[in-house]
Amino acid sequence: MADLKMCERKGCNAIVRGEAVGLLDIMTDTRAKTERKGYELCPACIADVMGVLDVEPPPGTREKAYERPYSPTVEDAPDSMEAATDEQLAAKLFERMMRKAQRALEGGNGSGQG
Repeated sequence: MADLKMCERKGCNAIVRGEAVGLLDIMTDTRAKTERKGYELCPACIADVMGVLDVEPPPGTREKAYERPYSPTVEDAPDSMEAATDEQLAAKLFERMMRKAQRALEGGNGSGQG
């Protein structure tokens, strides 16, 4: 019997044979000894993660010194519109426009002209 797993990335759920699965291990705060979270991912999702790590962030978009670890809490998160670069905002707008166009192609444009 084969060792089958499912990719744990939200929305992926690909079925992966045991020898093909990759592991992403995250610990967001080493000082506080926060719990480590391990994600078993398919090769495509591992490639996505590696792609992010292999590309430099856009110039001027990151602080150069940090005092606190990453925290997903709302009070620590900067306003997304303020923190986003022009490129990120344009990409998000383009993504929304493409989704809307795709929905219109799939189900008509809703104007009754079919």
